[in-house]
Amino acid sequence: MANLTITGDASSSKLPPSYPVAALGGTFDHLHAGHKILLSMGAWIAKDKLIVRVTGASNPANRLSLPS
Repeated sequence: MANLTITGDASSSKLPPSYPVAALGGTFDHLHAGHKILLSMGAWIAKDKLIVRVTGASNPANRLSLPS
C-alpha cells in the first residue's frame, strides 16, 4: 500500500465556486477516466442541477478535429 504525503496547510486550500446550474457536453462514445472526472467535477460544482448533453458521434460537426 502506498503512503500519501500531503504538504501545505489544508486550511489554505480553496474549494471551487458552486453554481445553481452547471452544463457540460460531449460525445462520451467511449467513457473513460477523463469523462468520469469531468462528470464528477460538474456534479461537485452544481448546487441544484447538472445538465449533460450527449452529442451523436456519427455527426462529424460534433467531433473535435485535431491537427495531424
